[in-house]
Amino acid sequence: MDQDLYPAQCVLISLDSQYLEVSRLVGVDPDVTVGELALIAHAALGLEPAPPGHVHVGERLIEILDVLDEPAFHTLMNRSTGVDYHPSVGDWDIHLMFLSETRLQQATPALIDATGPDLVTAVGDGNRMRSMLEDVRQLLAGIPIPQTQWEAIQSIFPNYSLDQLRQRLTECFHPTIADRLRELSSVEDVMPEGLDFDTPFTPRMPARLEDPIGLREILLDSFPELQLDFPLPQLSDAAARTLGARLTGILRTLTSELRLTSTGAFRPALVKRLIEELDVAAFWPGAATASRESSVPPIGILHDFLVSMDYIEETSSRMNLAEETNRLFGDPGLVGEDYFTMLPFCDDDSDLVSTALLFCLLIRGEPLPLSGVPTKVGPEGPDNVHRTIRLYQMLGILAPDDPLRLTEAGRGMVGWQLHNLRGIIEYKGLLNEEAGIAHLLDTRPTPSTEPTHHDLDMDTLRDFFNLDEENYGLPDDFDDDQTRPF
Repeated sequence: MDQDLYPAQCVLISLDSQYLEVSRLVGVDPDVTVGELALIAHAALGLEPAPPGHVHVGERLIEILDVLDEPAFHTLMNRSTGVDYHPSVGDWDIHLMFLSETRLQQATPALIDATGPDLVTAVGDGNRMRSMLEDVRQLLAGIPIPQTQWEAIQSIFPNYSLDQLRQRLTECFHPTIADRLRELSSVEDVMPEGLDFDTPFTPRMPARLEDPIGLREILLDSFPELQLDFPLPQLSDAAARTLGARLTGILRTLTSELRLTSTGAFRPALVKRLIEELDVAAFWPGAATASRESSVPPIGILHDFLVSMDYIEETSSRMNLAEETNRLFGDPGLVGEDYFTMLPFCDDDSDLVSTALLFCLLIRGEPLPLSGVPTKVGPEGPDNVHRTIRLYQMLGILAPDDPLRLTEAGRGMVGWQLHNLRGIIEYKGLLNEEAGIAHLLDTRPTPSTEPTHHDLDMDTLRDFFNLDEENYGLPDDFDDDQTRPF
């Protein structure tokens, strides 16, 4: 097992500020140089490339350019208190602390943990970032701020909503940080030969390791929406509130019958009410006359979703609305935050990829290869794509009468979710591996067995989405009273 692990030194990179808590725990190569460590600090904190600054080691001030190729841990990190790094641009006081040795599954530099927002080079220092955050919070509370301060915010963050500003100044997105660090892991020299130091300090250019059969390139060519810089539909506040109202309506309906059956399912009266209110009969034949959860799998899908999202809590005979739901009743628009990280029915890496492909096709409005959708399912349940579709029809993301048509609010939500999902896929390196996506490709090798042509095999892509009626049909001896099949 150890042979598959990379030796690493852990470095805590943090902003030394009493007003803003920002830190990144990064695994770096044990032989990292001072110049490389400076680049890693910039990438980890989100600072733009700039001429290297200087470090304080105790009372000594060391210019990075003077020790660029020196081993960092001998030159800088031999003090238990760490060192302070000051980039040449801005007034950032960055603390570098060596923690311990470890072994990591991914190549270095690798993100281990992150807290607090990326730094904003254009803002210049932590105090100003904190001041901007305070201005944004005042605006969120309905308190006006001076026009000059608002113009300063808009000049740096054009077209940001107030909630987006709040998120940008308080939170970080781990996959984006990991991607910036990953771009530093595949080059050999920290400084290009003959670099003129009067020009900006140019980071090492990433050179992705070539995939022997080009899986990543093929999939991104067919699904450019998976690229991190591809524009996706945006979730508006109005759309979030619309979907939040739909969810809170479902939760309120549950309060009409909080008791569960002996098998932990919704009671018949509640099942009937949910079928009617969510128009389940429009997409599930037989639902109009059904009254048991096991007879209408979409209701079971909804039940599992509500439990997995911690919207309801259950005992053996009863359910209750969780405290988590109270905030949604107060502000249904908060559902956008919940759904952003929601990865419905993704139990393994191939599920992440198939759900992402589903989202791409839904956003495009292209036909989805969905043949053989059964009207009943067995104890093993349908695959993650079909469960997602049925759930989204009930949540108002997809139209109840058309499983391939996003509602107006649903289009923004799926774009919002794909933004998160593609970052996870990139962070986990799923598009660089054969596992999970190789079976989507039709490889035609030359007689010398060298692969020269790759296309998406649409037949196997259909298999990726399809359910087999024979495999997923209801068994003859299946008892409707048994526990929920999902």
